[in-house]
This record gives sequence, C-alpha cells and structure tokens, in this order.
Amino acid sequence: MRIVYCAVAAAAFVLSGCQTSFDEMTPEEKQILVQQKSEDCKTFGYKQGTTAFAQCVQSGVQERDRDISRQRAAAASSGTVCNIVGGTLVCY
Repeated sequence: MRIVYCAVAAAAFVLSGCQTSFDEMTPEEKQILVQQKSEDCKTFGYKQGTTAFAQCVQSGVQERDRDISRQRAAAASSGTVCNIVGGTLVCY
C-alpha cells in the first residue's frame, strides 16, 4: 500500500507541472478556449468583429488564468495539488 501512495505522490509531482496559462497551452487548446469564450460573448450580445467583442474574449481568457492561479495558490497553501485535465482544473 505504501508503494501505491508513493506512486500517486510521484504522479502528482510530475503532473503539477501541467500547463496552466493561455501562453503555455497548445494551439488546439487555445483555439477551443477562444471558441468557448467567443460563444459566451455572443450570448452576452457582443457582435463579432467589434472591439468590444475582442475585449470580451480577451477578458474571459485572462479571468480563466486568474482563477486558475488563485485556485492553485489556495491549493498549494493547503497541501493540495491541482492540474488541468482536458481544460478542467482537477485538485487532489
């Protein structure tokens, strides 16, 4: 059983270096995130191709990065490890 805990701890350590910010994402992940934020902005009434629409998408991406940073900081102070898995923050 102790080996299992060590293996989980090692895996958690390796995964703790997973991508977190928009700058570190793969092009495919970036495209998916921007598409999701674009759809959100459209539902808020912004028209695609306008400055306001671009600002809405940009602020959505930045807010995601800030949320992840806050969650990681909170988790780190409590000894929890968090990682991005398929675009979702998973903490354990």
